[in-house]
Amino acid sequence: MFKGFDIPAPELDVVLPQTQKSFRVRSLRMSEEGSAKSSLLGNAQSIIKKLNHLVYNAIVDNDKPEPEQFLQQVTTKDRDALVFGMYQITYGDEYTFEDYTCANCQKTYSLRAFMSKGFVRSDYKVEDGQSILDKRITLELETGLQVVLKQITLEDEVNILAATSADDPLTELYSKIDKFIYTSGEGQKLELNIKDTPMDFLYGCGQLLPKHKKLINDAHTKEFNQYGVKVNINYVCPHCGHKENFNLDFVKQFFLLVCGLI
Repeated sequence: MFKGFDIPAPELDVVLPQTQKSFRVRSLRMSEEGSAKSSLLGNAQSIIKKLNHLVYNAIVDNDKPEPEQFLQQVTTKDRDALVFGMYQITYGDEYTFEDYTCANCQKTYSLRAFMSKGFVRSDYKVEDGQSILDKRITLELETGLQVVLKQITLEDEVNILAATSADDPLTELYSKIDKFIYTSGEGQKLELNIKDTPMDFLYGCGQLLPKHKKLINDAHTKEFNQYGVKVNINYVCPHCGHKENFNLDFVKQFFLLVCGLI
């Protein structure tokens, strides 16, 4: 009975920048590439679930965690590193964006670069035995109102997308918040989180002011989001000489690159 071609897939070791876990990932196969293309027809939740599934299946370590544990133990920034490694081992280092439009002169050209040249990595250093998954930062937004921030895991991201509408612009903000601690004027103390009190949590988020959002985003970037990997591609327009910098969005660009849309 034919059991398929015995074709070994190239592999690459990836060390995660936030949790410091190490995984060995393999190249995508054609069936998985086709599956990734079909997922673009879905909503944000289905796209994220497909990406998590592709990344998890590409890990070849015999001792890799169960799928549920993987979502709990890996952050969104860690996934960026896995996606980058998976893309490189599958398609190589060259990045090509056909018909790119210059922001200055509006003329189009073919943008070509090597991603490794723009690759930047910043690792989280464990302090006092505290992993980034356990780390919490408390901010006082107003008198009697505190917000506790955390790093976003893949599980957090999936849960937030499931609890909100597809066009909710605040989903990323929700994911950064572990809980609110609120003391009402009557002295009643409440703790609100997306898991146990989703309606109250989302209503409370909607009442925040723009200054609160900025405070949350700035603190989260400083304490959590600065740790990870990124690709900054510098390029010069051949028509007008305008210099620009392109910061790769790993989730979005992965699907576009795999699907041949850029």
